[in-house]
Amino acid sequence: MWMTIVMGIIFWPAFWGVTFAVLMVMDLLECFLHTLRLHWVEFQNKFFKGEGYAFRPYSNAAVLGQVLNPEA
Repeated sequence: MWMTIVMGIIFWPAFWGVTFAVLMVMDLLECFLHTLRLHWVEFQNKFFKGEGYAFRPYSNAAVLGQVLNPEA
C-alpha cells in the first residue's frame, strides 16, 4: 500500500507533465498550421488570373449518353 502511494506521488506529476506537454505541442501545431494555410491561400490568390476553361462536373449520365448514343 505504501509503495502505491509513493509511486503515485512520483509518477503522477510525470504523467501530468507529459500530458500537458502533448497538449501544448498540439495547440502550437494547430496555430502554426492555421497560419501556414492562411499564408498559402493569400499568396496563391495574388497570382491567380482565372484563364482557362470552365469547370464541368463529372456526370455518369453524360458519359453513358455519349457511349450509348455516339452520334448525338
